[in-house]
Amino acid sequence: MNIQGLNAAIPTSDQLHGLNPAQRKKSVEDAIEVVLNAIEQERHAPDLWETEFLLLAMAAVLRGQHWLAATNIAKALALAEERSPEAKMETAEPWPMHRMHATLQAVRAAPFQ
Repeated sequence: MNIQGLNAAIPTSDQLHGLNPAQRKKSVEDAIEVVLNAIEQERHAPDLWETEFLLLAMAAVLRGQHWLAATNIAKALALAEERSPEAKMETAEPWPMHRMHATLQAVRAAPFQ
């Protein structure tokens, strides 16, 4: 995956600040979708780390915490050697790609906060 290109798809704090709530929601949802599509193009399901942080990003979107969502998207992209070995993952196992996309679609359908 082109991590730099994917990071460029994540809205910055300044970019989010200039948007209204509906635009902020869409911006982070689009970034999640870009990351999911990139993982899918690599022909693998998200690993546990990616699953955890992308789900945290989606939960943050539902709470209207768009800046936190953007941070969690970036964390999902951390290279294996940059990941904390002490990280406690709440997800028992990685989710299959179809479940990640379905969850994102449910988030997209939810009203913005």
